[in-house]
Amino acid sequence: MEPAERRRVLDALGLREPRPWAGSFWLLTTLSATVAAMGLSSDSAAVVIGAMLLAPLMTPVMAMAASITMAMPRRLWWSFVTVVVASTWSVAISYLLGLLLPDGSLSGEILARTRPDLRDLVVALAAGAAGAYATAKEDV
Repeated sequence: MEPAERRRVLDALGLREPRPWAGSFWLLTTLSATVAAMGLSSDSAAVVIGAMLLAPLMTPVMAMAASITMAMPRRLWWSFVTVVVASTWSVAISYLLGLLLPDGSLSGEILARTRPDLRDLVVALAAGAAGAYATAKEDV
């Protein structure tokens, strides 16, 4: 990777100047957790997919991978903490919303996600590889 490309990737992933705690990151995390909770409670796959599109968590996950490959342990730790805190925040928001909803039954969307299999792992790995490739290549 050329030095200019490396700088571009580092900037895109927030690895040169970490900014994952910015207000927009937390706003999008909160909104995506809210949309996902409402989609799961209403048994709507389309709404859950919309929440996934809103969620900004892919950037710190890809930053973790880039930190490993570029031997940047401090940035790896920063990215890891961002993922853990944002995930915990999302679960907390969803839990609180779940307490406010009148119907506590499990929808089909929730039950479908309780039994992941090998296909789910393959989808996750392929999607991660595609995201990393798109971030590393400027023309994609």
